[in-house]
Amino acid sequence: MEPARSSAREYRVLSEMTARGRMRVADPASQAVFQVVSYQDDALYDRLAAANIGSVVTIGIEQAGTRANAYVAYRPPDGLRISHNPPIQLETRVQRTDDAATTEIQHPVLHPDSDDSNPPTV
Repeated sequence: MEPARSSAREYRVLSEMTARGRMRVADPASQAVFQVVSYQDDALYDRLAAANIGSVVTIGIEQAGTRANAYVAYRPPDGLRISHNPPIQLETRVQRTDDAATTEIQHPVLHPDSDDSNPPTV
């Protein structure tokens, strides 16, 4: 594991992590947007993968080599902090997906055009 860096700040998650491990975050103070493409280690990757849109994460980022808007996320010295945004409704998440491999979830109660004459049993 690499040693912790010296600075970190809060970023708002603009897009959840993709299957390729990329996510966009914004610095609320400057409104700058950063694309995170790599992570200090697998544990940090796993924690950030759980952050949904609107969550606030306290991480450090540094530019990934010479790539213009590609950044590496690292764990700050005080530790990673995530303030999760309240989860959005399942139906909204299904509508937002753009991954062809994702199975669309249909549920009679959640689907607006459903026939509620035969509700599901729990």
